[in-house]
Amino acid sequence: MSWLWDNLVDYVGDFVVIWTTIVVLVLAYRLVKNFKNITLHLANVPLLLVALIYLTIRTFPSLARMFGLAL
Repeated sequence: MSWLWDNLVDYVGDFVVIWTTIVVLVLAYRLVKNFKNITLHLANVPLLLVALIYLTIRTFPSLARMFGLAL
């Protein structure tokens, strides 16, 4: 029964990370969108996305394995 609890905690944690990442990306996009310099906007959003994906993969390996992104 312990394995069931471990898997449940693992997937709930991954779900929270996914939604937290989405919220952070939306907030970052809205913040960058307010800047008048379009170059800054185009440079920072993909960079932030790559950084968040990397941190998510390194922090939650089970999530990375689900998508085949293990590092």
